[in-house]
Amino acid sequence: LVAMTYINTLEELQVFNAIRVWLLDCGFSYKTLYWITGGMAFVLSPIADNLTTALLMGAVVMAVGVQDRDYISFCCINIVVASNAGGVFSPFGDVTTLMVWQKGKLHIGDFIALFIPALVNWLVPACILSWNIKRAMGEPHR
Repeated sequence: LVAMTYINTLEELQVFNAIRVWLLDCGFSYKTLYWITGGMAFVLSPIADNLTTALLMGAVVMAVGVQDRDYISFCCINIVVASNAGGVFSPFGDVTTLMVWQKGKLHIGDFIALFIPALVNWLVPACILSWNIKRAMGEPHR
């Protein structure tokens, strides 16, 4: 519920539209936007929780992809995988990791050691999915 309140507030403030305009003004292709949104999700999820990050970035992709359902689907899958992988190497990225940290089972350094495996767990599926984003999908709607 808190995550949706956060999303609705950002929508009310037109944050997603501003990000969409910025991304489109930069002239990125669909494939580049796919990697940017996935990377942003991976980086944001250790700070925010992975659910909020996935919702935020999903809203951005839906604003950029407008009516291209295939593109939105591939990007949302990438975002969910990136959010889950990114949240692993921080005690704050996920409720489960927060509970493990609070219980004293792992220390901060133990989470940091998970960075490389988490990155690999995002990049492997992201690379496989990116092969399906063809140039034939065209350019993002401006």
